[in-house]
Amino acid sequence: MKRTFGLFIATMMLILTGFFATTLSFAADVGKPPEKSLTGWPNWRGPDHNGISTEKGWLTAWPKDGLKQLWSVELGSSYGSVSISDGKAYAMGSVSDKDEVVYCLDVETGKEVWRHVFPNMTKDTWPGPRSTPAVDGKFVYVITIKGEVCCLDALTGQVVWNKDMKTDFNLAMPHHLFSSSPITHGDLLLVNMGPAGVAFDKKTGNIVWNNIVPKSLSVYASPVPFMQGNKACVAFLSDMALTVVNEANGQTISTCACVSAHNENSPDPVVIGDKLFQTTFFACTLLKADTPTASPVKMGGPMRSRFATPVLVGDYLYCFNGCLDDLTNTWKNSGLICMDPKDCSIKWAQGGFSDGGLIAADGKLIILDRSGMLVLVDASPASYKELARVRAFPEPDKEGVKGLNRVYRRGNCFSMPVLCDGRIYVRNNTGVLACLDVRTK
Repeated sequence: MKRTFGLFIATMMLILTGFFATTLSFAADVGKPPEKSLTGWPNWRGPDHNGISTEKGWLTAWPKDGLKQLWSVELGSSYGSVSISDGKAYAMGSVSDKDEVVYCLDVETGKEVWRHVFPNMTKDTWPGPRSTPAVDGKFVYVITIKGEVCCLDALTGQVVWNKDMKTDFNLAMPHHLFSSSPITHGDLLLVNMGPAGVAFDKKTGNIVWNNIVPKSLSVYASPVPFMQGNKACVAFLSDMALTVVNEANGQTISTCACVSAHNENSPDPVVIGDKLFQTTFFACTLLKADTPTASPVKMGGPMRSRFATPVLVGDYLYCFNGCLDDLTNTWKNSGLICMDPKDCSIKWAQGGFSDGGLIAADGKLIILDRSGMLVLVDASPASYKELARVRAFPEPDKEGVKGLNRVYRRGNCFSMPVLCDGRIYVRNNTGVLACLDVRTK
């Protein structure tokens, strides 16, 4: 009888222990932020290289007095964005306009975990580095404005391998220095330099294939990996052409002339089904890029983006738009547009926007305007519908930076915003990186 009673008591204790553990676990989950995403935002334009976040359940009814700032840090001048992986944020900046720096930050607090310094930064009228780090498992990959491609240990910031592209490959220095971002895909690190890029073994830094031509120029767009049928391909934009190569061996599949202004091709190609869309300083083109000479489906459309890459939501493209005034040779901004890429027809246009960056998430556009305004817009071709508008940063100084024209005013925002784990990361060109709270309570 005593043994039976003892077993009964032991059984009840196990049941009660499990009950309270479950209850406490449930209570602890209440009000918690969303679970950390499995992929995060590991490189330029996100995990799928298209500027689209798959995140849902984030706050879209923004308070009129602004979003809560969880933290902000000074990283020094830069036009690069931020990458998020495993609870860490990675970004580049500069110290006293002398050294180029890679930062690793804790996403909860913004506190610095480590930094890696590249001394003796090359100078340009646009201050600071432009590249966005790529995070892949244990490693972080960066491109400096001097043309160094470097692999760092993600936990410590120590150098794993390093290549001096300008010296080793005899590359010409771009007009505004090296500005594209590295992209990891499979076992490769893809870098857009020269006519059609180079691929490294991401672990060793050994060259897998190389399309660089000595003394060739490099532009500011980044590689775009995509599937063409059953074949893995990569699209590279150079100063003269849009080229598609076989990812396995780097051999050219197709190429199409794509002239730039001042060698400043910046927006990435956009994959639309079995076609590629490209906008530049001058015009836009929709290409069928599966033959040696890519055949334009539509040329000369109205979308002209100087810096930002368009975002494809459903069947429609959204981006900033502008044009070059032939009489004054100055850039004119004309706002945000929604365009049907099939025939390059404009569905709607909204003024009041200038250069900046944009991404999409859950059928909405998250736009960081150059002035520091963060705007949420419904991604619909029916009409422009603004859902929220808050100021991410104070207005730029009207005085500007000494010796630079109005384009380079303090506080200007050219970096792409990032949404990850209920937080929006925004940055201005003086180096302030801010983390804004869009978690639902």
